[in-house]
Amino acid sequence: MQKTINGVANLVYRKIGVEQGYVDTLDLVEYWREDVQKLSHLIKGARLDEIRNLACQCFVNTVRIAQEYHIAFGPHYKAAVSSRTDSAGKDERLLAISAGLVAHTEELLAALGWYLHGVGAEPSQSIARSAVSIQNVLIELGEVLEFDFSTSLIEFISTESDNTHRRGPARISSLTTDQSLRLFHQIKNQSVCVFAKASTAWGITFSGTVGNDLEEWVDRTTRALDYLSRVTQFESVDALLCMFPGDIGETLPVLSEAARLFLGGILNNDPGNEGRLDNVHERNWRFRISGMTYFIQVFAPCYDSNNTRFTFGSDKVFIQFISESAFHRAVDRDRWQHPRNLIRESAALSGRPYDVHDREADTFVHNLRAKMPPVRWYEPR
Repeated sequence: MQKTINGVANLVYRKIGVEQGYVDTLDLVEYWREDVQKLSHLIKGARLDEIRNLACQCFVNTVRIAQEYHIAFGPHYKAAVSSRTDSAGKDERLLAISAGLVAHTEELLAALGWYLHGVGAEPSQSIARSAVSIQNVLIELGEVLEFDFSTSLIEFISTESDNTHRRGPARISSLTTDQSLRLFHQIKNQSVCVFAKASTAWGITFSGTVGNDLEEWVDRTTRALDYLSRVTQFESVDALLCMFPGDIGETLPVLSEAARLFLGGILNNDPGNEGRLDNVHERNWRFRISGMTYFIQVFAPCYDSNNTRFTFGSDKVFIQFISESAFHRAVDRDRWQHPRNLIRESAALSGRPYDVHDREADTFVHNLRAKMPPVRWYEPR
């Protein structure tokens, strides 16, 4: 079963998204419950082709969700506990499949409701378990009704290639497919941070200028961080990457002012008012929004190849918000100092050393050279 389900999921990963584009999560949630309820109702006595198509649609939905939240199914397949009832009669098995499908879907959609809107109960764990349980139930459905699920799924994907969203053309989920993630790839791979290559992120691309478009930049980023602050506690989404026109990073003074206006604007939008910029001089100050602490990295064209914030030829400015949860996933809380020392040693050996500062805010925007005074980006020019 594990081999079958893993192969089917990998097939959908390749076809959905890479070739067809991901359905927006809000749209997906809107019609998923309707699909499952209809499938549950039709499982006994309906036309086999209708059941098969709905089952394939529900399986594809679990993979779309996994892509949105950077879920790797493999470990969860190994840990999955089967609730199969092979010894029972066909009708009894179908009844159990119908009930299980509804229950697991409601559990998953409840977690998504909290992620997307902050409503309902906070999930106790990643949604991967619910998604894998749904997949197991659907594959068992194929066995009971005697149709090959893998073959059916291949046919379904091919038929739906131009219409992955049954109620209209597929919409790209911008957070998971944003061009900023692709353009940042070289910077990420050249990072001296031992965790960077394996990290995951959502992305947003901005256009315009600080003078005309700052309010939109701040608003969109605040909403994305509010969303991420809930998700990153349970799913493997580590960071939010924002990409801006390069002219806001042509010189260090211009970059510093843009960072002050942008980051300060986000903190001013936080309803919890936890990381006020006017408290930045306090030693225990952290960039905190929607209950989550973030470490900020600013990369810009003004930095040369000797700087850890070098953009490797890109003319864009990147500001990355790395959640505290990401660091805790990578290393135990009480052992953080060891990997931090490894990162600093690696940076020094690469010729792009980190400057160590007592104040957290002084690490966000680097100076042009090592051992220069910290950049007080949070102070008005």
